[in-house]
Amino acid sequence: MSITGGYYRSWAANFRVTDNLAVTPADHDPYCITAPNDPRLPGGGGYEACGLYDISPAKFGQVNNLSHQFERDSSRHRHERAQGQSPQISAH
Repeated sequence: MSITGGYYRSWAANFRVTDNLAVTPADHDPYCITAPNDPRLPGGGGYEACGLYDISPAKFGQVNNLSHQFERDSSRHRHERAQGQSPQISAH
């Protein structure tokens, strides 16, 4: 018999984001697509999938990018953390 285990932790921070200041949420137009007919899809498919947005033709290609440090609020930077354990028992 053998017992193996591990503990894993990862941490990421200091994310940078790029905002296009030339466009706003109002500059996007909603659209839908039709899901294919497929028995693996809910209801067999054929339904409309909406809630998708595309940039309006008037704003297409306009760019005024601002790259900056992402901050959730003024006092903290965003952090991503993940922890895990990996126990394993084997009988020989």
